Amino acid sequence: MLSSIPKIRQLLVDEEKLVRYKPMERDFFDFLGKNKEEKVLNLAKRVASTTFYSDEFFKKRKQIFEYIVDFWSHSLIYFDYLKETGRGSNLARRPFLAPCAVSDEEDLDFNEQYRWDTFFQNLGLTLVGGFKLAINQLLNIADVFNEYKRVPNALTTSYLSHSQPPLEIFSVFDLLNYGALKGEWTKKIISMVEKELFIEWWDYQVGKNICGKMRS
Repeated sequence: MLSSIPKIRQLLVDEEKLVRYKPMERDFFDFLGKNKEEKVLNLAKRVASTTFYSDEFFKKRKQIFEYIVDFWSHSLIYFDYLKETGRGSNLARRPFLAPCAVSDEEDLDFNEQYRWDTFFQNLGLTLVGGFKLAINQLLNIADVFNEYKRVPNALTTSYLSHSQPPLEIFSVFDLLNYGALKGEWTKKIISMVEKELFIEWWDYQVGKNICGKMRS
């Protein structure tokens, strides 16, 4: 099955015309340290509480933390707003994390910002202090809603007909609980979630949700 993927993709898109994303050159993870070694060590310390962190713990988990640091650095993307990507025009105005590492080699090409992936990415970033990137990802989503009055599964124009229920409010709670400072970003995200609930998911006049079930 997996061996058929390249053939299927070739039928769906002209590879010569596909504009690939490129990883960010700027280091957005300097809050963890100046180099990979520092980042891996600090990531381990921040993930594990002081109760469980030890040299033995680090040795056993080092490869996992190295993988996370490498993956983050290779999946961080910036792409010009409204630039054609081969799957519609890019709608993200700020850097974001893709679900897979960006590569010129054969891969699954999930190189857009995805709505629900963003929630889980932000949870990981928030736990270790990566507030700036997490907030920027939320602002990307809010900008798309403010322009198109909906949030697609992925932030490209080809996904505008598909949407997923909002999880952004939980990202806001997580960020604030872990020490991010309130600001205009907080108001912008909360306002977006409130508006989208009524526009996309609730019909308050008849008391039904999007699935057509009666609300209690």
